[in-house]
Amino acid sequence: MKNNFYKNWKAAIIDEKYSIKDTIKNLNKTALQLCFVTKRKKFIGTISDGDIRRALLKGLNLNDNINKIINRKPKFILKKSLHNKNLLKKLKKNFSSHLIPIISHKGEMVDILIDQKNYFDFSKVHCEIAVVTGGKGKRLMPLTKKIPKALVKVSGKPILENIILKGKKEGIKKFNLITYHFHDKIKKYFQDGRKFQVGIKYFKENVPLGTAGGLSLLRSKNNKTKLLIVTNCDILTNLNYSDLIEFHNKNKNKVTIASRFFKMDNPYGVMKLNKYNKVFKIEEKPSENHLISAGVYVMNFSVLNYLKKNRKIDMTDFLNILLKKKIKIGTCLIHENWLDIGSKSDLKKINNF
Repeated sequence: MKNNFYKNWKAAIIDEKYSIKDTIKNLNKTALQLCFVTKRKKFIGTISDGDIRRALLKGLNLNDNINKIINRKPKFILKKSLHNKNLLKKLKKNFSSHLIPIISHKGEMVDILIDQKNYFDFSKVHCEIAVVTGGKGKRLMPLTKKIPKALVKVSGKPILENIILKGKKEGIKKFNLITYHFHDKIKKYFQDGRKFQVGIKYFKENVPLGTAGGLSLLRSKNNKTKLLIVTNCDILTNLNYSDLIEFHNKNKNKVTIASRFFKMDNPYGVMKLNKYNKVFKIEEKPSENHLISAGVYVMNFSVLNYLKKNRKIDMTDFLNILLKKKIKIGTCLIHENWLDIGSKSDLKKINNF
């Protein structure tokens, strides 16, 4: 256990009166995946990224107070024990988090210990990214009249370059681009990936194969790939891929779908009927939250064997085939910033991303 102290740990301290929404903002701001909760300056518990996801899946509202989801029995180290090497060695096995609060004799949080062994290492899981880029981007016309959607610029860089740089920042070094429309222009821009300090391979569809069919081309790869992160080229998100993979592995899924809630407004008055078909309630233009796919997936490479090579199929149909085969599919709710760039109006939203 290395005694490395995070300089800005105080930014992750929140008050017990915080809402879930405010806690999410803190998690996104600090990128620590953990908040430290206090009551009148006394340390009372923690809230992790996973705690937030589970709370939202259970139906808690973003404006709800965090009291319902605080882990009030977190692991911590007393400041006076820091120099007890035998005790630290004994405690080492009990810490699952890479962030360990250090508490004073007054019960106040005075520092934080970072356990480097618990940081996620992509090199150990043989993980690569596959980006589906074949779409024509009709909704982005005329921007996509002469270039593919993957090369439309966001914050001064092509959408696809933003995705590659994000993956590289997290430690992923191998990228697989599934192309069709404007293949040559994509390949000319990204080449073999060396200018981005990553490796890039291309898998060109001879005909459009849908949102999942192109993945069948990856089966020809002769390597040690065990996990595949699959994303559409028009999805931008602050989601940490490491969080998604840890969730995937912990739950022993074969496929994990990143998901989020999407609010749909009904423009009509909706009637509620009882068992006798009598109206007992009318709601004026109600809103409903639906859990939707966020367009990012983690897959065991082996599930690609269920795809027929060069056969057109969309991701929803592929996942339904896997479900019929009793393949375990899970979902990881994301609260991080997320944007599906499907239209010119979506490009304007990027300023608030």
